[in-house]
Amino acid sequence: MKNLSILFFILVFIIPLFAQSKFINPEKISRKSLSRYPDEHRYSLRTMDQLNRYDVKFYSINLEVSKSSTEIQGNGTVYAEVQNSPLDTFVVELIDSLTEVTYMIVDSVIVNGQVHSFTHNNHLIKVPINPPLPVGSFINAVIYYYGDGQASATSFYCGISTGTAFNSSVTCTYSEPYWARIWWPCKQFLSDKSDSIQISITTDSDCKVGSNGILESIVPLPGEKVRYEWKSNYPIDYYLVSFAVGDYIENITYAPIEETNDSILIQSLLFENSPYLAMNLVAIEKTKDYLQLYTTLYGDYPFKNEKYGYCLDVNPWGAMEHQTMTTIGYQALDTTAALLFGYYLWYSAHELGHSWFGDNVTCATWQDIWINEGFANYSEYLASQNLESQNRADYWMNDAHTKILSEPGGSVYIPDELIYNEERIFDYRLTYKKGPAIIHMIRFEVGDDSLFFLTLRNFQNEFAGSVARGLDFKDVLETTTGQDFTDFFNQWYFGEGYPIYNINWTQINDTLKIHSIQTASTSITPLFKMSLELKLNFAGGDTTIKLYQNANEQLFEIYFSPLVTEVSVDPNNWVIDHSTITHTGIDDDEFIIKSFSLFQNYPNPFNPSTMISYQLPVSSDVTLKVFDVLGNEIATLVNEERPAGRYEVEFSIYSGEGWNLSSGVYFYQLRAGDFIETKKMLLLK
Repeated sequence: MKNLSILFFILVFIIPLFAQSKFINPEKISRKSLSRYPDEHRYSLRTMDQLNRYDVKFYSINLEVSKSSTEIQGNGTVYAEVQNSPLDTFVVELIDSLTEVTYMIVDSVIVNGQVHSFTHNNHLIKVPINPPLPVGSFINAVIYYYGDGQASATSFYCGISTGTAFNSSVTCTYSEPYWARIWWPCKQFLSDKSDSIQISITTDSDCKVGSNGILESIVPLPGEKVRYEWKSNYPIDYYLVSFAVGDYIENITYAPIEETNDSILIQSLLFENSPYLAMNLVAIEKTKDYLQLYTTLYGDYPFKNEKYGYCLDVNPWGAMEHQTMTTIGYQALDTTAALLFGYYLWYSAHELGHSWFGDNVTCATWQDIWINEGFANYSEYLASQNLESQNRADYWMNDAHTKILSEPGGSVYIPDELIYNEERIFDYRLTYKKGPAIIHMIRFEVGDDSLFFLTLRNFQNEFAGSVARGLDFKDVLETTTGQDFTDFFNQWYFGEGYPIYNINWTQINDTLKIHSIQTASTSITPLFKMSLELKLNFAGGDTTIKLYQNANEQLFEIYFSPLVTEVSVDPNNWVIDHSTITHTGIDDDEFIIKSFSLFQNYPNPFNPSTMISYQLPVSSDVTLKVFDVLGNEIATLVNEERPAGRYEVEFSIYSGEGWNLSSGVYFYQLRAGDFIETKKMLLLK
């Protein structure tokens, strides 16, 4: 096995000197794989159909494990309900060999109490079922197997690994994203979480074992052996299942949750002789603060009836959010360091954030890894902001923006053709930096922290114990806030790049004119329709205004009587952008309007008023009217000939017959010559 301490030194101190465009993914230093899933290992449509014919209800894993070997033996049980079509062949995944390396060998398979014939090749165990089991019936399949699940170059360090640190030997597992089947028989479909799981590990009596859920019993066995029996009654995805066996000491503490009678068990396995032990204990105490913070922001800790905790790995860095018990490097479990990886980072804040985003609500496909990593990384920012200082949080976000802007393209959503490319799934710049940065921009667009965090809690409640796509989050976001985020997701989630602003401004008497030309870093997303803050400095102080740009070139005219001395763009660093700003005269004749346009009202939703903007390239007869959802006219805002130009009209619930308007959707329509366009807006009282 490679020495990851040396690898860490090379990555952190050598590579940045030569290639600043590539950045370290701290999690991937541990076990998040950098492999490209081989084409020949993807399943046929027939196999996919067979795997889809059952829904997993319960897994049981019963293994013999040594603290100093990657070899295991035992059995795995799959208890499932037949669905969709009668089950004529039971199929489960378990790797037999990769690139001439043998992993697991199956001894026998027992289905519903009867020994069955089977085949085991191409990473699949197939068991003929005759007569077929009908839809709605249950299958109980026990697979007896043994082998070496070593984490090696073949599996890019996912699987079973073993090593020693500070006279402590440890054997532990890592499985994300496609490698659970390297050490236990399972169905690797994210959408099919098991309702519960039991993990029993038999090992030497001088070892301790950590795993998912609650430790139900420790059973002494002959021959100086012991069996640890862990059980979790929460839904769990295949890649979150784990064990760690080794020379550990146990630390148990409880995190009280304010305003409730609840406290969360924190159960950790640590190294007694480690010089980092005191530091690890400080981090465990800090975890109590995280639990309180995230409970307030996201909702109840999803696994509060079981536990949270840590199992130390013999490698110093990296971490993996195994459900209820994070596996983490002994040096990574630290909340005292001032600077890590060029910015302030708490692994423990990130991994606990996964309990909500990744473990409780899991990405429905690896294309939507944003559901896991985007929000877990934003949890780092929130921990810094709420438990340290805004300066710490600002430093974190500035670092994220710097890394995002280092290259022009790339989307947060994983394209179809790269779904099996693990390096792309865990791309540091896009998944770990751009992902949380766009969550920060969503917070900015919502403009109300109470609504923003209510969205996160609603999302957790709606998809608890299940899986979700990025578009599922968008639906909850729109329902909670009443805002339309279609453009935002097309631009920032599915699109690529970032906006580049070239802004000129001047002030004539009490009118501030701002001419903004927006280009983009890629042609894939040529326009980012979004809000942008400008900070205006004047003799008496400063103020911040918020503009919404929905065209590549736009002129804003703002009433502002104090004499402006300086204008700065995005002073609070909400937006991923490059910008330049110049104080100069704006020749209106040079700002030529080339087309008719009706713009989205702002703010939207609104109460009691909103502004509607439009532009005319030539003099036209103009009507601008507001209608309800039944097509009834509510108000006529404009009905006259107007010369070419840009116009802004206020619509208030007190306009025309609007004084008695109820909350809901309304439409506004512009007619100018042959041009007709209609847009919708939302009134929220």
